[in-house]
Amino acid sequence: MKYLYPFLVIISTSIVTACTKTSGNPGTNGNDNNNPVSTTIYIGATSGNTYAIDEATGTQKWMFPSGGGAIQPRAFVAYSKGTVYVSNEHSLYAVDARTGNQKWKFDTHSFNSTDLWGTPAVADSTVYICGDSHVFAIDTATGKQRWTAGLGIINSIYSALVVNNTVYVPGGFYVSDYDALTGARTGGAQALTVIPNNYSTCPITIANNVLYMGYTIPGTGSSVCAIDLIAGQKKGDCFCGGDVFAHSPVVAGGKLYMAGNYGGLYTVNIASGTLQWKIPQVYMNDTATTFYAGSSFSTNKYAPYSSVACSGNTVYMGGNAFDTTAGASKWSYTGSYGIPALFNNTVFVSGAKGELYALDAGTGAKKWVFTTVNQDILTDKPCIVTPDGTVY
Repeated sequence: MKYLYPFLVIISTSIVTACTKTSGNPGTNGNDNNNPVSTTIYIGATSGNTYAIDEATGTQKWMFPSGGGAIQPRAFVAYSKGTVYVSNEHSLYAVDARTGNQKWKFDTHSFNSTDLWGTPAVADSTVYICGDSHVFAIDTATGKQRWTAGLGIINSIYSALVVNNTVYVPGGFYVSDYDALTGARTGGAQALTVIPNNYSTCPITIANNVLYMGYTIPGTGSSVCAIDLIAGQKKGDCFCGGDVFAHSPVVAGGKLYMAGNYGGLYTVNIASGTLQWKIPQVYMNDTATTFYAGSSFSTNKYAPYSSVACSGNTVYMGGNAFDTTAGASKWSYTGSYGIPALFNNTVFVSGAKGELYALDAGTGAKKWVFTTVNQDILTDKPCIVTPDGTVY
């Protein structure tokens, strides 16, 4: 079964690290002569297009058309050292960050038509990408394959994480782990993250050598577990409720935040491993707008397809802001539902008809809106890159 968005069941997953900034991507210093001249937002769309948008003005710098095929086109992006990496269907592209020109293309058709899912992960001189049957390690300079490994039964539709020279791939009933240099299976995470049959994992987050993974129990609800990767042992589980987890956990300020597929927002105290507060359903709060709902359009209220971002005492989900203490609403912006990204006191979040909104982080007031051609719906977390190569 295929899904339109890899952060739904249903990135970037999409994987979200919106609470902190990174200098380049993990394992890189981010500095390169081809960094954008001004702060730029890179974001992919359902058509396969990738857009480069000026952060200050909301004007388009360039658009890269990676195209679409017979399955479901959708572009997801990562940045490192002057290059934007774009995954779409059976192909991974390296694109010049300033010009939008293609540098190279890696194709996966020879691997049983492996369809790529999720956001590429870049570490040192290698870009890693998950397919529905393989994980690939690609040389960033040449686009040549360094290694590939079969995923067996896990059938991943999520993004890989690269931490301490290990590639972690969530999917199916456990998390697989591979040596980042050779692709050899290490097996430590797999042994610790096995969950019962018919359960399903979601994207993962690793913070302070602890792996956090949500999983869904059919007919019951969802839980979050914590795995100590240094000690090699499971720390515990926290049952959160009846929602379905399909988004990356976000760790900030001693708490873990988890967005549900049906719009719930859950907060777990990391020290105690207990649920601190939850909001059962967050709506986009607009019945007049037509929203994209997975595989069809709906005019009803619809939950945001989103992970979360954090700053200070505020957690953002779609175009909504909540107090981190008890989940009280601070503001909501109608029609915005994507994965939020934070930069310069601004929340950048996509809308239901191809918009990218820049909203004041404190008030929710609109600063600008960029709209794609033909309502080309933006699917990924905005990737914000400054001229010195820092990625937000």
